Amino acid sequence: MVRAGKRTALAAALLVACGALLLGTAAPVLAQPATPAEIKAAQALFFAVDRNGWDVVRTVESQMANTLVGRLATWADLSRADSTAGFEELAAFVVRNPGWPNVVALRRRAERAMPDGLPADAVVAWFDAFAPLTAEGALHFGTALQANDPIRARIWVRDTWRSISLTGAQETEFLARFGGLLGPDDHWARLDTLLWAERAEEARRMLPRVSGDRRQLADTRLKLMARTPDASAAVRALPAKLLQDEGILYERTRWRRRNNDEAGAIEMLAQQPKTSAHARDWWLERHIIARRLFDEQSYTKAYQLVTAREQSDPVDRADKDFLAGWLALRFLNRPSDAVEHFEKLYGDVSMPISLARGAYWAGRAHEAAGHKQKAVDWYRLAAKQTLTFYGQLAADKLDQPSIAALPVSATPSTQAVAAYGGDLARAARLLDAIGQRDRADLFLRKLMVDADTPEKNRLLATLASSMKYPFVAVRAAKAAARDGLTVVDAAYPLVAMPDDLSGLPPALVLGLARQESEFNATAVSSAGAIGLMQLRPGTARDVAQSLGIDHTTGMLSGDPVHNLRLGSRYLADLIKRYDGNWPRAIAAYNAGFGRVDTWAPTPSKTPEQVVDWIESIPLPETRSYVQRVLENTQVYRLRLGEAPKAGALEADLLR
Repeated sequence: MVRAGKRTALAAALLVACGALLLGTAAPVLAQPATPAEIKAAQALFFAVDRNGWDVVRTVESQMANTLVGRLATWADLSRADSTAGFEELAAFVVRNPGWPNVVALRRRAERAMPDGLPADAVVAWFDAFAPLTAEGALHFGTALQANDPIRARIWVRDTWRSISLTGAQETEFLARFGGLLGPDDHWARLDTLLWAERAEEARRMLPRVSGDRRQLADTRLKLMARTPDASAAVRALPAKLLQDEGILYERTRWRRRNNDEAGAIEMLAQQPKTSAHARDWWLERHIIARRLFDEQSYTKAYQLVTAREQSDPVDRADKDFLAGWLALRFLNRPSDAVEHFEKLYGDVSMPISLARGAYWAGRAHEAAGHKQKAVDWYRLAAKQTLTFYGQLAADKLDQPSIAALPVSATPSTQAVAAYGGDLARAARLLDAIGQRDRADLFLRKLMVDADTPEKNRLLATLASSMKYPFVAVRAAKAAARDGLTVVDAAYPLVAMPDDLSGLPPALVLGLARQESEFNATAVSSAGAIGLMQLRPGTARDVAQSLGIDHTTGMLSGDPVHNLRLGSRYLADLIKRYDGNWPRAIAAYNAGFGRVDTWAPTPSKTPEQVVDWIESIPLPETRSYVQRVLENTQVYRLRLGEAPKAGALEADLLR
């Protein structure tokens, strides 16, 4: 509990600190190497932290309060699961260290610990600096705004009500405090938002707050969404005037598609509004059905469906133009139309992978149309993107090495790297120096999240690479490369490898590991796959038994070399399963051999046929995965000292 006098002092401190934060008056701190004294103090601190010696930690906090080690002590103390810190302690740390790791979790706890009775202007100052993350925070902020600025309160409450996630009890409290500021249109806006977001439980709670047509619409949408037995009857019961409601049209489209009624879904897609705030949802349905039509060899219908609507989102527009162009070129014998689609695709994108894809296929379309020089020109454009699948294929088309040479790295100076990152980089270096690599990794990852310019990403990639944190290095280097700054060593790290790779080329193993985990040795997927090669525990156990080697599940994250050995053997087994076929085995590593066994056989006559097979893979993630692994493999061949070779990627496609 915060007493009145203390509450006043806290309010004053919040106003000053949050005001300074909003004005950006905090001075940046240059990253400096850890001093011997800091290293000694940090060693003692984390010796205590790792043994739950919190009395020692709090002593360090008080004695070194204004130092990096002191702030690390406070951070460790506040971040522990059993911390009982109150709002004052949490808020003080957040205000002074807003960019530190775990601050979002600390802000959530601070909001839940915020005492009632703080002056409204102090609460508003806090939430102006740190927008609410929890329902409790929203309740505090809205209440303070009502007292402080009623006009702003009304606007904020109405906007927040539309999308905030609330439990039933929180919803009741929100309405008890602010219900007088809300009207029927606000309740419908929230319900409509919840329905589009498929937050069905929250949407059902809103039904009593709307009436008439709106309630019938929402109830029908929920039934279609859940595919209840009476969904069709609910649609038939709708008045004719409601059948053109966009939400109803969309849910009927989904219902028909999910019930394998493609013709019915296409009928609904024809009624899609020309403009919509939900265009991405509509495109997903259109894309799924077009792919189904492709699988049924209904190529003309698929093309017509894809081209029937322009897409406003850049990513969706690129997908639409690629699919339309590919269908026109490879299945409808319409190279002139394909040229138009692929050139439009190239003009709409900026990322290396997309630029290479657009240019390569524009070259293919011009080649099919008999425009030999234009085809060469487009292949040359694609081949400039040397680190990408289609850039490498374009080079093969030009009878050049898939990668003639690795790009020159835009490596920053040692001085620039040393000065980069302020307190976060200093903390990462200090923690790394005392062997606290997991905690150092947290600070580097926070730098990764905050890196909002190509230069920051380049600096971080170089720093993380020099400190041997390959996951952060790869992520940051990828981000820098998207803006034209290549740091090859950081983007394609060389890690310790096992002696036994089950006969696989090291470049292939590294290329697959880069795509699987970006060299995050402790990565755990939503499916429970672990480590560099993302192996499931059961699969790893079986592979280890086949190799006759010792194994525990903990070794998958604790011993990266062991993980690579098991993953290599598993990939080698898949390659053997598919008679040496790399693309199919790589697809199976991602999607599972059970799925891949049901797909059409991989053609082996020409690279172009194999590319078509890859682009016809039903799973978007796997389509991209196969391309990324193969492009990585070409890069790693050069990283490992192999000579450039013409047609290398095409040869891999035909294995």
